[in-house]
Amino acid sequence: MGDDGSVSGQPQRQRILDSALSILAEQGPARLTVRAVGAAAGCSTTGIYTYFGGKPGLLDAIYADAVSLFRADVAVADEIADPADRLLTACRRYWAWALSHRTQYQLMFVTAQASFEPSPESVELAWAAFGDLVARVRDARPDLVGDAVEDAAHHLGAMLHGYVMLELVSVGTDEAEAAARFERGVQAVVGAGSQEPAGAS
Repeated sequence: MGDDGSVSGQPQRQRILDSALSILAEQGPARLTVRAVGAAAGCSTTGIYTYFGGKPGLLDAIYADAVSLFRADVAVADEIADPADRLLTACRRYWAWALSHRTQYQLMFVTAQASFEPSPESVELAWAAFGDLVARVRDARPDLVGDAVEDAAHHLGAMLHGYVMLELVSVGTDEAEAAARFERGVQAVVGAGSQEPAGAS
C-alpha cells in the first residue's frame, strides 16, 4: 500500500467510491453502509470517515462525480457546429449516458436514499448541467427570447428524463424499439437534424 492508501496503483478514495457504487448497483441503497463499503474497499471505516466524513459525504461525492461525468460526456456534442444538430446530439448522449450509468443517474435524479440531500456545492453542479441545456436550446432556437428559452429547456429536460425513467423501470422491453421511440420523440420536439440514431457515440 502506498502513502496515499493506494492498492495496485488505485488511490483509496477512488476505490471507496467504486465499492460504494457497486453496492448500490448490486444490492440496493439499503445495503450501503460505511461498514459494508469499507469491507468491499479493503479499508477501515476510519478511511471512509477521513475522506468523506461518513455516509452522507460519500453519497454526495458519488453524486458530484456523476454530475461531472454526465456533463463532460454530453458536452462532447458542443464540438458540433450546427446548433440544431448540437442539441440533438446532446439529447442522444443524455440517453446513452443515463442507460450506461443507471446507478449514478438514479442517485442524481431520483435520490433513492431518502435521507440523502446533496450539498449546496453539488446542487450548484446540477444546476450548471441544466444551464448547459439552456445554452444549447438558446443556440438552437434563436426565435425564443427571455423566459421562453428556459421554459423550453425545462420541457425538453422533463421529456428526456421521462424517456430514461420509462426505460429504467420497464421490464422486458425491446432496447432497439425503446431507442427508436426516444429518437422519434427527440426529433419531434427538437426538429429535423442529424439522423444519427440514439445512443451513438
